[in-house]
Amino acid sequence: MENKICALSMYSKMLANKGIHVSEGELMIYGKGITFEYHYFSENTICNINYAEDMYLIGMDDVKKNLKEVGIYFQEKSFKTTEQQYRYILKQLQTNEQMIVLIDSFYLDFSVNYKKHHSSYMVLGYAYEGGYVKMYTVDEEHQHISIDENIFREMIWRQKHIGTNSYMGIIELISVEEKKLNKINIYSKEIAQKMLNNNEKQKGIDAITNLANEIMFWSDFLEESVAKRMFNSVYTCILSRGGPAISRKLYADMIESTEGKNEISSLMYESSGLWNVISVKAFRLSRKIDNEKVLELAKTMQDVFVVEKKVWEIINYGL
Repeated sequence: MENKICALSMYSKMLANKGIHVSEGELMIYGKGITFEYHYFSENTICNINYAEDMYLIGMDDVKKNLKEVGIYFQEKSFKTTEQQYRYILKQLQTNEQMIVLIDSFYLDFSVNYKKHHSSYMVLGYAYEGGYVKMYTVDEEHQHISIDENIFREMIWRQKHIGTNSYMGIIELISVEEKKLNKINIYSKEIAQKMLNNNEKQKGIDAITNLANEIMFWSDFLEESVAKRMFNSVYTCILSRGGPAISRKLYADMIESTEGKNEISSLMYESSGLWNVISVKAFRLSRKIDNEKVLELAKTMQDVFVVEKKVWEIINYGL
């Protein structure tokens, strides 16, 4: 199932509307976004597992650059004011030109942030008719929505003022040449090399072992409230859109759709399943600390290390 990573879903949908079928999994590989990083910040007791939800982490610049090599060209356009942005969007949408836009989810009635919190949300605008802006979203039950033009103006204006985010721009598909998308294996191997041969303990498969080793001592050396918060951050990062549970599944889905079921797809599905198990165990520990359950969680992380080491070695060395 697609629609797992917001930015990639928008790119994939935009291409599909032009008759070019590139899956989220393929785009993730073009952006070299299937990775693992773990950082523990002792000064503010936050555990952070990097994941691909952040469009910069999944390497959207890499996505655009690498797609150019196979004949697909995107353009990012910025504006000095939201009014300029708003008028440009409506003008382009009137001619059914599609574009990726950031809006404020505060006004989306299906969002958890509806009339509660202001948060950036990525959509794909594709039409403007009768005073309504038509957009595609990653929400499976609300993939096509229509927003009143005045509310839409407010949504892009509010988005600009969320936190330190002052982004006022759109992303458009400029042109497509008929070339074959045939570099997935090259980029996959580059990712494998980084996962296997990273000298930093915070990155690659070594970061999985590093996290497993440290987790065993959180409940011993941290206050209970802090330890619970740490386990909750593990749960949140792993299960978030683009986290290791989802990114491994997207990779496996991509392999099966292009090559059929093989050892790589099976191992990636196994890794995804183990990450899901880890997320559940971490969530339970965020509610109640149990030292035996902590050891079980660390053991499952070592299991996922073994699986990931094997699959990345196969991808890198062709074993």
